[in-house]
Order: sequence, then structure tokens, then C-alpha cells
Amino acid sequence: MFEITHKDEEQLSRKYSERKFREVIDLTNTLLLDIPDTDENVEWKLKVLLYKYESHAFFGESQAALAATSQFEELLSKGPTISDFVKAYTYAALGNQQLQFADSEKGIANLNTALSLINEVDHSRLCCTIYISLGNFYKTALEFDKAIRSYEKITEISKRVNNINYIAHSHVFIGMIESEIGHYEEAFYHYHTAINLYQEIHSEMDLTSVYNNLANVYKTLGDYENALEYFGKGLELSTKYNKEKTLAAIYINMGAIHLSLQEIETALEYFRQSYTINERLGNPNLIAHSNMCIGRCFSMMSDFSLAEEHYERGIEIFKRLNDKYEKVDSDVILAQHYFLKNDFDKTIDLLTSSLDFFTENEISMKRSEILHLLARASYKKDQSISSAEYSLQLLDEALHLAEEKQLKNQVSDILNSISEMHSNIQQWEMAFQYSRKHQMMESEIHSASVRKQAEMFNWNRKMAEKEKQYLIEKAQAQEQRKLLNNMLPTEIAERILTGETTIADENTSVTVLFSDIVGFTTISKELEPIELVKHLNEFFSKYDEYADKYGIEKIKTIGDAYMAVCGISKHKHDHAIQMSEFAKEILEYSKTFQFKNHPISIRIGLHTGRVVSGVIGLNKYSYDLWGDTVNMASRLESTAMPNCIHVSESFVDVLTQQSGNRPAVTDNGITQLKNTGSMQTFLLT
Repeated sequence: MFEITHKDEEQLSRKYSERKFREVIDLTNTLLLDIPDTDENVEWKLKVLLYKYESHAFFGESQAALAATSQFEELLSKGPTISDFVKAYTYAALGNQQLQFADSEKGIANLNTALSLINEVDHSRLCCTIYISLGNFYKTALEFDKAIRSYEKITEISKRVNNINYIAHSHVFIGMIESEIGHYEEAFYHYHTAINLYQEIHSEMDLTSVYNNLANVYKTLGDYENALEYFGKGLELSTKYNKEKTLAAIYINMGAIHLSLQEIETALEYFRQSYTINERLGNPNLIAHSNMCIGRCFSMMSDFSLAEEHYERGIEIFKRLNDKYEKVDSDVILAQHYFLKNDFDKTIDLLTSSLDFFTENEISMKRSEILHLLARASYKKDQSISSAEYSLQLLDEALHLAEEKQLKNQVSDILNSISEMHSNIQQWEMAFQYSRKHQMMESEIHSASVRKQAEMFNWNRKMAEKEKQYLIEKAQAQEQRKLLNNMLPTEIAERILTGETTIADENTSVTVLFSDIVGFTTISKELEPIELVKHLNEFFSKYDEYADKYGIEKIKTIGDAYMAVCGISKHKHDHAIQMSEFAKEILEYSKTFQFKNHPISIRIGLHTGRVVSGVIGLNKYSYDLWGDTVNMASRLESTAMPNCIHVSESFVDVLTQQSGNRPAVTDNGITQLKNTGSMQTFLLT
């Protein structure tokens, strides 16, 4: 028989209590491979599977959690040797999964079975988690009274055993209900109470969801400054503790803020990130919600076919989950979609049925939103005076509801619609009054500080996302950047790293240098290849050092020739000055260098003018210059005397202009240049 050691159980328990959930998952996977499938080992196997289930549930990995529960019913059937506590825990986990995947009848039955097996005081934590599952189910079913009673039961049990953590949990869940039905002051009270309790017991990890929920209330009320502040706190903690489910919820809410700011592309980016996380976690409700949000973005961009694809996916999931609220809320989103398509009959049908549902459940925020859109659709369908008057009645009712709940966003939108409606029937004074009110409200909601704060949030979010990949990619990125910076000018390397594929620039004034070693062919014959390469590397490495000193970009070396440019990305205002100093320094250095007891001389040519620069190749990048300026510098180098800097008249003119003084040069007379003709040249001294 398989022998269970106390060490195994202690190790699991310790890692779980320390919240090292990834380590717990790894350990359970190892243990499950070793447990024989016998009746004697049923309880131990259930315990290991429960640890695995709880750890996946912490990360919001619904499909993995579901897989962990797949053997529960079979193992429970072998029950005589299983303790009541392990049975209860197993029934609770099984019931929770069944509720999440729309098997409500079995789910409720299993949760109640779990409660019947345990004592509220002795097993308070398990009881509380069961009541959380029940409360969440009743919340989804819009049975808010039952949901609140379940959450209040958590408080009652937790106070008896002084479990502050679960008391805080219950406040968060009740706050969610109060927010759902538009009781925002009560929601604030519960959320802030939870924050104080979590801080009291230093439970930083649990603050993630409450910050998100609190921010969501501020978002609903149009107080974006406070919303962004709390979303920022939630983002930081969610990233720190890898709570991807909360992170996905924050992205959904941030997307909604950017939709209100008419920043659709940014909103779409947030919604897509949320979808990616939720799909990976396997959470069907949030996958559906993400699809609806993405669809809404495409509707607003008039890409109606793509929008409808996402709507269909989301609605199908809500139907399968039997989520009444989300299904009806989806109808409201669809109504907005059909309104944008100018299909006002479908818009009105969907809104009318949705209005009945939200009126029955006393959800003021949604009633206000529906009445507003219904008013606009009704007038669009029949643009008559009577239709306008009817629409104004609906708008007045919508405005009253929005003002009552202090929903600034909705108030602003409704004021604008009332102004437009009065304008349609030529009631200009009323139109002007409501337009003024709308502008004042818009200024309050969409202030510059809000946009700035949203931009800062986006920046922080992107930094947080990059941080997750930082340790993995750091070494590779550093090596890639180092390699590219060695091959290319820094500015060009950065452009490639950011994804630019075609790089070609025109530079109107740069200085190009060519240098080579006099008599190098003779020297190379007297040296072994390895010695020759060693000396060349040492020689040109010093060139590179001086190039860095003067802001010079090395273009390439070909044998004993060295090509460089100044003014491409740096020193555009003094490229001739910097290049002249560089040329003098490498000339002096070359006088001291020897190739295995062979002293050397070099020739240098400088010319200033226009070049085209760019990158050639897809993998083995080559940065190069083209144009007459390059050819001229090369000809000046090839016709130079040993240990001389041979320069053109245009270089002298630009150097004079940049330095303010005529440089020290010697007239070299008229020089005949290959394929170019004759020209006045000088020697730089």
C-alpha cells in the first residue's frame, strides 16, 4: 500500500499557507503520479486534488480547477473511509465548479451537502467559502436579498471565531451587491471598511479586488480621477501577486473609461488584453464579457460584421451559463449596435424588453441608460414633433434617474441629447441652456487632468506588463542590443528594435572619413594570418575608442581601410569639428603603432556634403552610405600623402563656419581625382 508521510502533508500545508501556489501545483502533480488507485488511498488523493484545485482557483484558472475536480464524484463514491471534513471540502469544491459552469441545481445541492457535514465554528473557513459561492450564485441570478443574506452569514460566522480576513471578504461582496443595484454610498462604506480591515491584518494581496471594485464605482459615477487612482493601486498589486483574474477585470474597466473618452483604439487594446487573460484562465463569464466589449468597439468603428461576430460569441456563452443579468445587458449592447446601424426597429424592441427587466429589478443605472437610447431611437425612427415631445419625456425620466444616482457620465450624455432634441424642434433657448449644462458636466468629467492620469495609468500598466517578461528576456535583449549597437549607429539600432524594417534617410550635411594603411599589402605578406588579424583588431579598436569620444559612427572596415561619418545622428551642428579632431587623433596614434616591428603610415581623406544612409539586409544587417560625398572622401584618401589629412574645399568651408575661424590648412593645389576631375584640396594640420 502507498505510504503517506507526514512530511508530504506538512509540505503541502506549509506551501499553501505561505501562498506559494505554483509550488503547491507542482508538488501535487508529483504526488498524484505516485498515489495508487486503491480505496485505502482515497482520502489522501482527495486532499492532494483539493490543494491542486484551490491553487488553480486562486489564479482564476477555471479550466485547470475544473480538471482537478473531475475525479471528485468517483472518489466520493468510495466514501466509508473519508472523514466528514474532507467530504465537505470535496462537495464544496465540486458544487462551486458546477455553479461556475451553469449546472446550478447540482451545484446548490452539493454546497448544501457540504454544509450539513461540518460545524460552523470548527470549520468556519470552509463554511465561509461555501456561503461565498452561494452568494455569488444568487447575485448572478439577481436574487439580491438571498445573496446579501449569504454574505452576512460569512460575517456572523467570522465574528464568532474572530476571523478578520473573512469579515473583510463579506464587506467586499456586499459592496458589490450594493453597487449593482445603485446604492453607491452603501457600496463605498463596505469597500472602505474592507480596506481598513485588510490593512489592519496586513493582507495586501486581498486589497487587489477591493481596489478594482471601488474604482469601478467611481468609474460608474464619472469620477475618473479617483477611479484611475484605485485602478492603479489594483494594477500594481495584481501584477505583484500574479492575480490575473483581477488584472483582466481592471483591463475591462479601463477600456470602459477610454470608451467614454472616445479613445476607441486604446479601449480595444485593453479589452483584447482582458480577453487573452480570461481565455488562458478558462473563465467563461469573463470571456463572454470581453467579447461583448470588443464587439462594442468595432460597432463604434462601424465595422459591424466584426462586431456581430464578437457579440454572437459572448451571447452564446451567457445563454449557456444562464446568466440573466448579462444576457439582458447584452441586449442593451446589441441595441446600441443596431442604433449605430440605423436599424431603429430592432433597437426599440431590444430596449423595451430590457427596460422591463431592469425596472422589475430596480437597477436605476441601466434604466437611465435604456431610456436615453430609447428616446433617441424613437425620434430617429419618426422625426416628427410628437415623436420629439415623447422622446423629451423619456429623456427627462432618464435624467432624473441619472441625477438621483449621481451618474455624471449619463447625466452629461442625456443633457446633450436633450439639447439636440430641443434644437430639432427649434426651441433654441432651451437647446442653448441644456448645451451649457452639458459642456459644464463634460469639463468636469473629461478634464485634462483625467486624460493625463489615464495616460499615466497606461504607462504604468505597460511597464508592469514588461516587468513580468523582464527577467526572462533581459539577457537576450541586452545581447541583441549590444550586437546591433556594435554593428549600427545607436539611433538606427533602436529603430530596428522597435520593428522598423525599411530604413533609408537623406542627410544634407555630414562629414565622411576614409583612412587606410600605406603599404599594407607588403606588411601583410610578412605576418601570419592570426598575427595580422590580431594587430588589425588592436589598431582599429583604438579607432573605435576615439570614435566614441568624438561622436563618430564607424560605418565599416574593409581590410586595412576604415570608413566613418559624423553628423548622422549626433553632432549635426559641429560634425566637421568633431571629425577633424578624430582624424588628428588617429593620425597621431598611428605614428606610435607597429605591426610586429613594422612602423606604419596612414592616409586620411575628408569631405563634407550630402549622403543617403540606410540599412541593407533582413538578418545580417549592413549600414552604409551612398552618394558623391562618399566617393569624394574615398578619392581624397587614395590621393593623400602618407601621414596627411587630405580634405576638400567644402570641408574647409563648413569647418570654418562651424568653428568660427579659418582652420590651420595648407593649400595642396589642384588635385586630379579618379572619375571626378580636378579640384582644389588642402592638408589639415
